[in-house]
Amino acid sequence: MLTRALGEFNYTAIRIQENHPLWSEIYANVGLVNWELGHHEKAFSALNTGIRVQPESPSAYLAMAQLFFKEKKLGKAVDILKRAKAKIGDKSVELSYFLGLAYFETGQMEKAKEEAKKAYEGGYPLLGLKNKLKRKGILW
Repeated sequence: MLTRALGEFNYTAIRIQENHPLWSEIYANVGLVNWELGHHEKAFSALNTGIRVQPESPSAYLAMAQLFFKEKKLGKAVDILKRAKAKIGDKSVELSYFLGLAYFETGQMEKAKEEAKKAYEGGYPLLGLKNKLKRKGILW
């Protein structure tokens, strides 16, 4: 099933124009599926391509952070999400949410709270980060 998904994503990836709004999303999925198939170098290569070509799209940054979380490389997850934030700013509530989660997991509670506030004020629907902060007695 994953091999077929990768084939479909690769088919689209080689045919889609770099300025297409879904281009980075396609490359993020190429990276994630490659990771699940055990092709870790190919995964990071696809994600780096996504970031290089569309640096103001959050998709590839978020996917790369997800892989760093899986590898338990939380510092690298924070770094890639901060890099995304520097390029994108506060336009993505999903980016704010995951940066807040990364800050939480690395013990940076004030920064986690700041990013969570941005995410939830922007309408982010999942309450995981908010609940984690609440359990630590951190409210806003």
